[in-house]
Amino acid sequence: MRVDSHQHYWSIARTDYGWLTPDTGILYRDYLPEHLHGHLRKHGFERTVLVQAAPSVEETYYMLRLGEQDPTIAAVVGWLDFESDSADFGLKLEELRRHTLFAGVRPMIQDLPADWMQREQVVANFRMVAETGVPVDFQLQPWLLDSCNKLMEQVPHLRAVIDHIAKPRMDGTGKSEWVRGLERLASYPGIMCKLSGMVEGSEKEVWSKSQVAPFAYEAIRIFGPNRLMFGSDWPVCLLAADYDDVVELAESMLPQNWNDQEKAAFWGGNAAAFYQIE
Repeated sequence: MRVDSHQHYWSIARTDYGWLTPDTGILYRDYLPEHLHGHLRKHGFERTVLVQAAPSVEETYYMLRLGEQDPTIAAVVGWLDFESDSADFGLKLEELRRHTLFAGVRPMIQDLPADWMQREQVVANFRMVAETGVPVDFQLQPWLLDSCNKLMEQVPHLRAVIDHIAKPRMDGTGKSEWVRGLERLASYPGIMCKLSGMVEGSEKEVWSKSQVAPFAYEAIRIFGPNRLMFGSDWPVCLLAADYDDVVELAESMLPQNWNDQEKAAFWGGNAAAFYQIE
């Protein structure tokens, strides 16, 4: 089963996407399942993981409703307020866990202060998530890797996946620190990584394979075939490339010595296991 482990849907009328303004150009319109289905069919993807794009519980329930109507949505990664008190956080988490499509949470960490992952209440709620086995999507940038590693020292049994290989600077700035940060996170067995979001990470949305390749190869080296998963980051990828480009780029990056089983794991098996997709 081929699974796109990272994509979004949104409706502008919902108004809780604070980052989504007319300045975002091509992204400032509705993106719904009917707009993605053709791309999925073309590339043989049977299922997707729908990831939150707004910091609200309402967004999570919106995505769950979409999933009830669309069989390609296999899992929903929602949002919870990690700063809320433990009792309220626990109730909301348990309420979401009763929904069969709910498969994980993603706080929008890249928009938060660097010390956010060390705050006492936040750490307590990460511990609660870890105890339930619900996975976390880490929306990181390189300057947050150290803070994320400090969180993992306190919650080492957390299951999590790093979105977009932690968005390294494609001009090479800070590459060695980014590599060290990823390597430290990879030392925790519950951490995986998405080979996603690389094209729009390029400066001014202009990219080339030669620019992206050194970073993709490092992520592949660090995590290997059993801890890496493909994600398109559609429609955000449209800032720089179409769906075909993103799939073809990932295909071109995979090591030639990976066998069919390892390739199948990357293209869907790892995501299915991580998000418990049947």
